[in-house]
Amino acid sequence: MVFHAISSDFQRVLKLSPSMVSSMYNRSTVEAILDEEMPILNIIDKNEYVDLLKSHIPYYFSQVYFMQDDPLVIRTIEFINRNEIAKNIWENLTLQDAIDYNPKENRLVHFKISGISVPMYFSRETLQKNSRFEIIEYQPKGNFLKILSKLI
Repeated sequence: MVFHAISSDFQRVLKLSPSMVSSMYNRSTVEAILDEEMPILNIIDKNEYVDLLKSHIPYYFSQVYFMQDDPLVIRTIEFINRNEIAKNIWENLTLQDAIDYNPKENRLVHFKISGISVPMYFSRETLQKNSRFEIIEYQPKGNFLKILSKLI
């Protein structure tokens, strides 16, 4: 939910400079997706942007709906309210929409790698010693692993 580290291999594949990476730290994933000044928008396929919002905002809601006084949540909601699509998604969520399980088809992000849109499924795993933190793992969809290995 909040960027604290990005693996060096992932940085290399996405061609993220150290300054790009440091600008994402201590920001929620939703904020990073919505902030037009963030470098993440340069590596996301803009044709899939709305689907990305539809998959991330409900998950974020399910994790923070009870934390309305948290400074990070307040800042993220400010970014949500600046984007009409995100605001519409957020305003229509209810406690019944809180995600218990997020199916694989909803966990797809399209990264731009060397100008090619590469669809990757992601999965989240909480750290055993501190469940507040998650590791997010990306796996290319279908044959993109072969294509991706040629680009690397």
